[in-house]
Amino acid sequence: MVVEERVSRLEGEQSGMSARLGDMRSDMNSRFDQMRSEMNARFDQMRLDMNSRFDDMRSEMNVRLDDLRSDMNLRFNILFGLLVAILGVGATIVGIGVTILLRLP
Repeated sequence: MVVEERVSRLEGEQSGMSARLGDMRSDMNSRFDQMRSEMNARFDQMRLDMNSRFDDMRSEMNVRLDDLRSDMNLRFNILFGLLVAILGVGATIVGIGVTILLRLP
C-alpha cells in the first residue's frame, strides 16, 4: 500500500468517526432534552401539589381562626354582661344606702 491509499483510508475512517460522533451528540442532546422535559413536568406537578397543600392549610387555619374569634367574642360578651350586672347591683346597693341615710332623722 502506498501512502496515498493509507491517507485516503484514514480520511474515510475519520469521516465515519465524525458521523458516528455527530450521531452520538444528537442522541445525547435528544436524551437531555427528554430528561429536561420530564424534570420540568415533575417540578410543575410538585409545584401544583405544594400549592394545593398550602391552600388546604390556609383554609384550615382560617376556619380555626374564625372559631377562635367567635369564642373570644362570646367570652367577652359574657364578661361584659357580668360587669354590667355587678355595676348594676353595686349601684342599687349604693342607692339603697343613700336612701336609708337620707331618711334617718
